[in-house]
Amino acid sequence: MPGDSVRTVLNHAVATVNDDAVRISLHGDPHPPPSTTPTDAPGYRLLETTIRQTYPGTLVAPGLLIGGTDSKHLAPLADEIYRFNPIHVTREDLARYHGTNERISISDYAEMIRFYARLMLNASADPTLSHREERLGGGRKT
Repeated sequence: MPGDSVRTVLNHAVATVNDDAVRISLHGDPHPPPSTTPTDAPGYRLLETTIRQTYPGTLVAPGLLIGGTDSKHLAPLADEIYRFNPIHVTREDLARYHGTNERISISDYAEMIRFYARLMLNASADPTLSHREERLGGGRKT
């Protein structure tokens, strides 16, 4: 949960089990949980605008993603990281995540392409986002 750390989760597990016969320890190199990303930042507003344009009538609200993503590798490059996937997920889709026959529908794939194309167009038109290119070694040439 937001505000937790690897240590607080471990302490919670130990306290919940509350049994000296059970040993709870960390394995590997656990990554700390990501920080909470603000909803009043330009990146969120860009995402919100693009969602509303692509999916009219959609309620846009922050949520909690349960699970790890590769976004932890991008944290040094970004002020904000939003974990959003523009596809419609059905109950049947959930059973395939990270499992046999994992896939999305062709129509969801096409919609995802439309969403990301629109997101890039919106981002290129937003002057509040232009400073981020410098961090990637790019930037606008004049």
